[in-house]
Amino acid sequence: MSGDRLALGAVAALALTGLAKRRGSRSIPPEFKERIVPLLLSGDPDQIAQVIAMNESFGSKGLSGLDLSGVNLRDISLSNANLSGADLSGANLIGADMYRTNLSGADLNGADLYRAFLARTNLSGADLSGAFINEANLDRADLRNANLGGAVMIRAKLNGAKLEGADLSGAMLRRATFLFTSLRGVNLSNADLSRANLSEIDLRGVNLQGANLQGANLTGSLVRGVDLSGADLSYAVVDNILFDSTTIWPEGFAPLPPR
Repeated sequence: MSGDRLALGAVAALALTGLAKRRGSRSIPPEFKERIVPLLLSGDPDQIAQVIAMNESFGSKGLSGLDLSGVNLRDISLSNANLSGADLSGANLIGADMYRTNLSGADLNGADLYRAFLARTNLSGADLSGAFINEANLDRADLRNANLGGAVMIRAKLNGAKLEGADLSGAMLRRATFLFTSLRGVNLSNADLSRANLSEIDLRGVNLQGANLQGANLTGSLVRGVDLSGADLSYAVVDNILFDSTTIWPEGFAPLPPR
């Protein structure tokens, strides 16, 4: 038996005898974090299944509720896993494959998700404030009501993502792409959207106060009811932008009506 399997066996034994269970505990206690991380990183389905079974013995589903804060999970593959409500704050998730993973309500504050694959991932209600998400693929991800305040998302792909109710205030979104994305009601105040691709998307009700939109592509976008007061639209492409009297423009900015 490998050292990893022995480690898991020790954890499982504690769980079965009740020595590891705390009153009211709903997942593997944090003190066993160092033992289960190598098993998750192994990529071995059998070992991951054992961790899941262990966690479920505490009443959780899948890997939900796990404390993995601050751990190195670089290049981990956990596609389709259930990590809802997990604590991944400050974790190293560089290059992680989390396709279709359930991370709803998870704590990813300050996590490093550089070039992570998060397409179709459920991040609804998750805390991603201050996270590093540069060049990550979030195409068609569910980010509704997520907290992305102050997140660094340079060149992130958010095509087709669900972002209704998300907080992206102060986020750094330079050169990010939002093709076929609805941003209705999203808070993008003071966000850096310089050279981002926001063409032909619905921006109704979005708060863009003080946002940096230098060189952004807003061609054909719908900005009725959008607050752009204090925003920087220098060099932005606003051809055929759809606006009305409810659109609040920066002082001195006068767009041409759509052709």
